[in-house]
Amino acid sequence: MNEFQKRQQGFSLVEMAIVLVILSLLIGGGFSTVGAYLDNSKQSHTLGSLENTKKAMLNYVKVNYYMPCPDINNDGNEDRISGLACSSSVGTVPFNSLGLGAAIASDDFGNVFAYGVDTGVTTAASMINKDLPVSYFSNTMNSNGNFPAFRLETPPTSVNPNVATSYTVCKKSAAVCDATASNVEVNSIPAIIMAFNENGASTTLNACNAETGDEAENCNNDLLVRKKFFSDGAYDDQLVTISGYEIKEQVLDLLNEISLTFNNGIYDGYDVIIRRDVNSANDLNVGNGEANSFYIDENSSLGENGDLNANVQLKDGNDKLYIKGDVGSGGNADLGIDNDTITVNGNISLGGTVTLGKGDDYAVIGGIMEGSLNAGWGNDEVIVKGTVYGTINMDQGADVLYLYGNFPIANIDGGSETDTLYTTKLSTDFTPTEKTLLESKFEIINYGYVAP
Repeated sequence: MNEFQKRQQGFSLVEMAIVLVILSLLIGGGFSTVGAYLDNSKQSHTLGSLENTKKAMLNYVKVNYYMPCPDINNDGNEDRISGLACSSSVGTVPFNSLGLGAAIASDDFGNVFAYGVDTGVTTAASMINKDLPVSYFSNTMNSNGNFPAFRLETPPTSVNPNVATSYTVCKKSAAVCDATASNVEVNSIPAIIMAFNENGASTTLNACNAETGDEAENCNNDLLVRKKFFSDGAYDDQLVTISGYEIKEQVLDLLNEISLTFNNGIYDGYDVIIRRDVNSANDLNVGNGEANSFYIDENSSLGENGDLNANVQLKDGNDKLYIKGDVGSGGNADLGIDNDTITVNGNISLGGTVTLGKGDDYAVIGGIMEGSLNAGWGNDEVIVKGTVYGTINMDQGADVLYLYGNFPIANIDGGSETDTLYTTKLSTDFTPTEKTLLESKFEIINYGYVAP
């Protein structure tokens, strides 16, 4: 045997053993990597299905003007008692009602997504109460004979943010899932969609299967659910939420009672017409950097005069606001920046304020009854047709003020720069002291003005 043939002899047993150990480690690590990859892929695909299901829910609201009830018998259709109240506040996604296939409304383990809603939905009388979040699920018209049954003020809102009958979602980082503010990501959620994934075959929002630890929180029916980071073998639940604001956004035009086509022409020049009182700043969808134009009109069927009882800021842009009724207590029409126009057909009442802001503004006011008007900065023109029994401050700029009725001299101030007053009262209607005081507040006064 030559030297070359000797070198071609096989590996020793020790060398073979080392090679086998290395191969086993590589193969084992490979399978672990593949397993993790597959799990993450399922998570990603399921999340996409959850988002598509949520989108279908909101599209359902856009078409029907209410949210669907849960499906409790797995036929893909929402279930209601006598066609009104929901049969249950928990169940699965009604995929047929949404026009989805079961596969789209399921996780990657073939389980139809769980669907939980506000617990008050099983009471028919509550469904039509626009002051309760269960009205999001009402398929019955409101008291005006229109859809939807809810309104802009339906909770949750910034004024009424807490709803005990809706869901609370805990933060991923929270050690304990409870209602403590530091542990909460979001609360007062009227609807959630949950994927239980691997252990979801017989798991529901009110009945756990093989869930333990953090996953058990999502099936114990206490309205607390949690988001957690995916951990193979420990936590793989996923959820999306549907807030009250997202539901309202689908039918915002109806909530504002907007109509853009009228035969009598009185609304010409106004983009948004609201035929009722405005009691919340959320009633006006105010844009920034644009010319907003709102007409707040009376509605005799509701017994409402078209009053402004909320703080409304019109921001920048050449805005236009017409108020058929009064600026009531708590009402503040702040016209913001640029050249704006406001008409208050009624009075600025006790507790009410009109602020013209910056710009050359124009205001026509019916009367001021213990309320106040501040013209702000700019060369403004203000007409008050009735009695002033409140405060007017023309503030900065060369302003012009027209007063058609009686007014208390002490509460009228022309502000800085050269201001002009037109009053229908004669100079002889004032005492020398009153006349002196008035002329100290306005550089130019036209007594005996004849109003057009």
